[in-house]
Amino acid sequence: MNSKEIRMPASLSSIGKVLGYIVPVFVAIWFFAFLVCYFGVFYSNPVTPAGYAGYVTRGALAGKTEFVKVQYGPTSTSAGWLLHVTNVPLTPRTYQEDFSGPEGIVSGDNTRIAFAINVTVRIRPNQPGTSQDWVRNFVENYTTLHDGESPDQVLADTYTNNLKQPIRGFVRLAAESIKGMDIQDNMPRIADEVNAKVQALTANTPFEVTNITIGYIHYPDSVTSQVANNLIASQQVLEQNIQTQLTTLDAQIMVTDNEGLAEAAAIINKGITPQWLQYEALQAELANVKSESATNLFIPVGPMGVPTVSVSPTANAPSADAAPSGVAKN
Repeated sequence: MNSKEIRMPASLSSIGKVLGYIVPVFVAIWFFAFLVCYFGVFYSNPVTPAGYAGYVTRGALAGKTEFVKVQYGPTSTSAGWLLHVTNVPLTPRTYQEDFSGPEGIVSGDNTRIAFAINVTVRIRPNQPGTSQDWVRNFVENYTTLHDGESPDQVLADTYTNNLKQPIRGFVRLAAESIKGMDIQDNMPRIADEVNAKVQALTANTPFEVTNITIGYIHYPDSVTSQVANNLIASQQVLEQNIQTQLTTLDAQIMVTDNEGLAEAAAIINKGITPQWLQYEALQAELANVKSESATNLFIPVGPMGVPTVSVSPTANAPSADAAPSGVAKN
């Protein structure tokens, strides 16, 4: 029996050789892609920057997500299966509560006043020796997380949902019992009263309010104008009082000067006697005699050539027609 050799066509032989090269390459590419997807999609290394804490969870293809740990930045988890981190800020953030327009405070005398308060808040730090983790408590019990939210937005939303309205209520209760013009002087008191109530509200919660201050205060234009006019009037009254005091002081000085002059005149009158005047006249006459210039003095004289002096000048003065009693010549 004759056997025949069966030969494959040359084209099929070429295709087989090509497939022998392509299939291993395709398998290698597919395996590499699988590894990339496996480690790129299902494995991750979540990072937490400095000043933040990270709430780390592990997902599952089938099952439920579970909590892994809280990490404090700067750090990362290292590569792990289906890891995800929610970062929240640890440093304080300040939020302003504005009371203006329709939201303005109505004071004790029905004056609507606009002002703002600044509330500084942070996540309460863990205390050594305690098992309470405030970051985990914060994320699990107070946050409402949404995709794409930044860490600061997470804290801001949580503040809005849990603290905003109670704090605004505390401010109104503290301010509305005070008269409008007295609010500015009582700003520290308002801040302290609100802070005390906030501390009681946030006790045993992840929120720590570190400071509350009054940002600004603005009165209605009518009140501002009235205050300005009152200040101008007060200044004018003060100036008038000062001028009155100066006028009174000048009058007192004048009285004192006149009293001094009167006392001086009285002392002089007591000291000028007829004998003293006669003595002074003799001294003048003697000085005239010794003088080199020729001078004639006509004075009334009495016995022995002594000048006469009268207490009443009009009574004892010689008349124009009477001759002098004596004449002294040089």
